[in-house]
Amino acid sequence: MHTTLDASRLALLTVALAAAPALAQQAPNRLIADQPESPFVVKMFVADPGSAAAPGRRAGGGTPDRVVFLAEGYNQAGRAVEAVEATFLAFDPFGEMIAMTTEMAVATVGPDGKGRVTASAMAPEADTYHGAVVFVRRVRLEGGSVWEADLRPVLETIEELAPGFDPSVLDE
Repeated sequence: MHTTLDASRLALLTVALAAAPALAQQAPNRLIADQPESPFVVKMFVADPGSAAAPGRRAGGGTPDRVVFLAEGYNQAGRAVEAVEATFLAFDPFGEMIAMTTEMAVATVGPDGKGRVTASAMAPEADTYHGAVVFVRRVRLEGGSVWEADLRPVLETIEELAPGFDPSVLDE
């Protein structure tokens, strides 16, 4: 079946295609820290401050003072992962941190399996949300051994959104 475009549909398609790069540039930054040595690798990350749907409510289901985070990834350790601890940071357009939370997912993720970490962080300035970073802080492996992140590559990622970021904040 062939579909023909009349002039109005062609004009609408042209406007949509022309606007796509501008819309993509306005989308919030969601950065995943490069941690190839981590037993659990984050591959998908969402940070949703919502959008104003009605006074006091957000389209994403949150409230004006929260940012909701979700990270999904996979186990590359070759043995079961028993827990994953991830840190989520949100920033305003000036690189000021508006929220930080560290959350843990306690669930066995088999070798080559997938897992998820979710969090909700208080962010009184959620309306100023501009971007976010996620990184894996610790992973507990089958047998009780614990992997801990090297924060140097994490800080490089954070610097993309927040030049001059104070690394001592991550110790809090």
